[in-house]
Amino acid sequence: MRGLALLSVAATLAVGVAATATAADMPVRNYTKAPVMVPVYNWNGFYIGAHAGYGWGDHDRTVLGGGITNGFNTDGGFGGGQVGYNWQFNNFLLGVEADVAGTGITGRDSPAFNGGTDDSSRLNYIGTVRGRAGITANQWLFYVTGGYAYADLRWSNVAPPTDTFNASVDGWTIGGGIEYGFLPNWSVKGEYRYTDLSSFTRGAPANGVFPYRVSTTLNQVMVGVNYRFGGIGY
Repeated sequence: MRGLALLSVAATLAVGVAATATAADMPVRNYTKAPVMVPVYNWNGFYIGAHAGYGWGDHDRTVLGGGITNGFNTDGGFGGGQVGYNWQFNNFLLGVEADVAGTGITGRDSPAFNGGTDDSSRLNYIGTVRGRAGITANQWLFYVTGGYAYADLRWSNVAPPTDTFNASVDGWTIGGGIEYGFLPNWSVKGEYRYTDLSSFTRGAPANGVFPYRVSTTLNQVMVGVNYRFGGIGY
């Protein structure tokens, strides 16, 4: 009987040792959490938007052959729309944008200049076609912009005799801004631009006034909102 008892104890110990060895050979589970992926804002694609702002500048006139030069300030509000396309390369962005805005930017040379002449101007609309280049920081975009600018200018020279006409003018513009993506497809921006609309020459009209040259420069500050089509912002 004693032999059977010893044999039973030995068998039990053998089973326990085998179970322990098997447990030691089993792989250990890894409970480490996977890293959390931080979403990156996507600026790629076609967009459309609207903007509004305030402009101010200088309007200068030189009478050709008469040795007379005068100028006056212009200012007023404007509002319009824009379309564009962005290409994003990691944290670098390239884009193109075109916009047009109706304006209330006006000015007047008053009191009367040169013995009775009273000049005034109104910028009826202004448009641009520009490139953009910038640096992105997730939902933030910091950019510079520049390109071609054009406008329609209404000019009045009241003496009498009077000379009132519209002229198409063009030139260049340069500026920069900050844009923030507040929703996957929506962003808001603030921008400053300086525009030089060059000059045009008004030939001597039938009333006998000397021909003169007019030049216009403009500063603009604006805010706008854009909606991107296609892919989402994240």
